[in-house]
Amino acid sequence: MPITPSSSCLLAAPVRPLSAPFSPSQQVNEAQRLAVEYVGQEGEPGHERRCTTLLAALAWTHCQFSQIGGADIKLARRDLIQHLARSCREEVDAEALADTLASLCVVNARNSQFPGSSPVHVLLAREVLATLDTRVDAHELLSDLIRSLSGEHDNGVDELYRSALCAWVAIGPQEWGDKGGRAIAKDRILNMADGKLDLRGLGLDCLPELPAGLTSLDVSCNNLTELPALPVGLVTLDASVNQLTQLPELPEGLTTLNVCVNQLPYLPELPTSLTGLGVRDNRLTKLPELPKDLTWLSAYNNQLTRLPALPTSLTELWVYCNQLTELPDLPASLALFDASCNQLTRLPPSVLSMPHDGQVYVENNPFSPAHLQRLRVATSVSRYSGPQIHFSVEAADVSIATARPLPEAVRDWFNSNEQAQVHRWRAHSEEAHAAEFSLFLDRLKVSVNYHAGFKMAVASWLSQLAQDGELRQLAFQTVQGATESCEDRVALTYNNLTKLSHAHAVTRGEYDARLDEIVDRGLGAFRLDALEKIARKKAQTLPLVDEIEVYLAYQVQLRDRLKLPTDIADMRFFHVSGVVPKDLRDAEQEVRAQESAEFPQYFLVEWEPWQQVLARLDPEGTERARRKLQDILPAYEQEMAARLANLRLPEDPDTQAQVGVGIMKAQQLEVYKELTREFLRKRDKEALMDQIMSTGGNLTPPSPPAGWPAFG
Repeated sequence: MPITPSSSCLLAAPVRPLSAPFSPSQQVNEAQRLAVEYVGQEGEPGHERRCTTLLAALAWTHCQFSQIGGADIKLARRDLIQHLARSCREEVDAEALADTLASLCVVNARNSQFPGSSPVHVLLAREVLATLDTRVDAHELLSDLIRSLSGEHDNGVDELYRSALCAWVAIGPQEWGDKGGRAIAKDRILNMADGKLDLRGLGLDCLPELPAGLTSLDVSCNNLTELPALPVGLVTLDASVNQLTQLPELPEGLTTLNVCVNQLPYLPELPTSLTGLGVRDNRLTKLPELPKDLTWLSAYNNQLTRLPALPTSLTELWVYCNQLTELPDLPASLALFDASCNQLTRLPPSVLSMPHDGQVYVENNPFSPAHLQRLRVATSVSRYSGPQIHFSVEAADVSIATARPLPEAVRDWFNSNEQAQVHRWRAHSEEAHAAEFSLFLDRLKVSVNYHAGFKMAVASWLSQLAQDGELRQLAFQTVQGATESCEDRVALTYNNLTKLSHAHAVTRGEYDARLDEIVDRGLGAFRLDALEKIARKKAQTLPLVDEIEVYLAYQVQLRDRLKLPTDIADMRFFHVSGVVPKDLRDAEQEVRAQESAEFPQYFLVEWEPWQQVLARLDPEGTERARRKLQDILPAYEQEMAARLANLRLPEDPDTQAQVGVGIMKAQQLEVYKELTREFLRKRDKEALMDQIMSTGGNLTPPSPPAGWPAFG
């Protein structure tokens, strides 16, 4: 747009015409000084944004003020000042810089020998680019920016903003071919709709100035170390998974803030409108005052030592894995609270006022036995209407803090004449998770189960692990976290390892010559799975629960009664499990009832080790069974429709799914019954088929465990 110079203060003292590059005039020197002062130094907050702002200003002023005659120069000066002020630091005079740039441009316009970017513009652009880690040519960049100014926009501020975006793309790292992350971001900014802007996962290390009208911004999963000033109308902000070390002032209307997985040591003042706050995985040592309408707060994996007062509106709070030693009063509205893995010695009385369907997780805290007893009494009264509290018995019995070299931990399980076994383990000392496995063995050795028979069983198992790399890797992975609490968790983990080892042995063919033992292993796995489901249901009914103790209680107390394939015969903290004799009687009856109804389906169809046995020893029969299952698929829909009609059930998706599963299971069972019966007949083991189909009804249970009344 043509501009007519006026007698404004901007042109009160025009500079002398520039006749050569790099003029030593006072105006040029002043422009250089102000430009460098404006952009600052590399590494300072907002430095790159100020560089792009000034580069855009150089291109725009060249176009505007070089077109003498027509427009009010005051309007152009106003737009330029507004543009520069957006990124300007407090100590810098944006008006002085705008006046100097305009003055130089008017002089350049009168000097017709520089129709393009003038030497002064190139000089200033080069000064700006020198503060950046870039090889962009100043003359080429200015020429490109000048060409990008279409002149179609009446609003100079908008045109300046577009030019700054172009500069931001030009000086950024080049990646993704010709369409780098910055170019994609620029396109999305210029085409923003409904105030929503998605810039996640673009590999951005810096953001431009954000557009006006922005209400929702997602810049997660980038490499940002800072954020620009946030628009006043911003409502939601997701800047998670970056490298932020500080946040700008937050808009008053912000309702949701997610800055999880960053490097923030502190937070700014939070707006009163905030209802959701995610700050997990940072370096926070404290939190600011929380807004009164906050409904959820995720602040786990920080270094918090205390919490501020909690708003009465709060319904969900995650603060696990911090350094909390005490808690404030918990609001009655709180439905989910997780403060596991802290240093809490007590819970505030207000925890009992949380909703009845609320969940409290405080595992791995050093609660005293006296405090746990008080909680147990409070939650055991008939009128208790508070939440379910999940705790774990603290490993106060643990004297082993660090892992020994793995061969040393293994040596203790073998007799002096078996030390050759120990030498095999030297080769495994550097394998992944070997240290955790060593600590697991030491914790197992100081448990209540350690005796001669148990030692022999573990030694035999270790001999298997030494020769089987796949099983050893599975064992090393399984013990992760097993030593973080009491020895009962170690014991339960060992039971799980025993079950895993049995299944692995069947799968590898170690029982191929002992098919009857495979059935026994399958039955043991079925019973353990059934008890796990029963224990899970029981744990859900207890107001104060350590799930480890509940699961282990059923396995230990019913080990002999159900002939469970486990070596753990005792546990340290049965008294806190909440499992009573009636629970054990009911569990035994339920397991036996399930055996009669469900074991054939479990063993023949669902138990993967048996499927591996069939595939290995009878590949032709297995292939015939697979084809047969495929052949009956076309009749599946017809049978399901007929079943729904006979039962007068609606043909909605949920009902169809339930009926369909039943039909499919029945078809699979018939196919694998036929396959297994023929497989066993060829080996003169057909009697095993009758055992599989009738297991549960033909077993004579042994005597009940010592100390318990008869279960009958």
